[in-house]
Amino acid sequence: MFSESIPLRPSLEKTAHSRIDKHLILSLLLVGSMGLNLLLGYEVRDLRIHFLLPVRTDVATVVGASVFSLQASDTGGRPIRIDFSSQPKPTVLYVLNPKCHWCARNVDNIKALAKLAGDRYRFLGLSLDEGTLKEYAKSQQLGFPIYSISSYGMLPQLELGGTPETIVVSENGKVLRAWLGGLTGDELKDVEKYFAVSLPGLTPELGNL
Repeated sequence: MFSESIPLRPSLEKTAHSRIDKHLILSLLLVGSMGLNLLLGYEVRDLRIHFLLPVRTDVATVVGASVFSLQASDTGGRPIRIDFSSQPKPTVLYVLNPKCHWCARNVDNIKALAKLAGDRYRFLGLSLDEGTLKEYAKSQQLGFPIYSISSYGMLPQLELGGTPETIVVSENGKVLRAWLGGLTGDELKDVEKYFAVSLPGLTPELGNL
């Protein structure tokens, strides 16, 4: 005796399709959520790297590049021309940003360096952030003048990128050395050896005091 298949009633068929659609939607949402979590994980990792490690980029100032003069502004907004060639002594150009986390942690290093090597080198600060530069210069008292420029593109030969950056320019306008980022580890030792000084190192994080 043969049994005939009984077709689903329209209401049951509709219910079955509805369940399948819900499972499909839930699966798609789950996959999307996993992808979003993975993306956010990478973003958080990148943020941790940005804030917890000294700034480093593959683009660093080219040793041997020539820099002769620069149009900048002082902390009062007055235009000034900075000459790097035909100087009585080499120039240490310290590139900073008043809002830079690693500039804040590196401030004791650059203060000590300017104090210990100031008789042998001319120290100058250079910043992109003009708005807060006057207050920054007054509060930090780095021991040397700080100037602002409208764009790092005004010094394309230096290929300026991250901050802070410490650049040594010869009396004739040639880049002799450059250190990118807060001075720590091997770079701190290299700077101390180059200038024949002893530096205090980075200021500890507030949470590690």
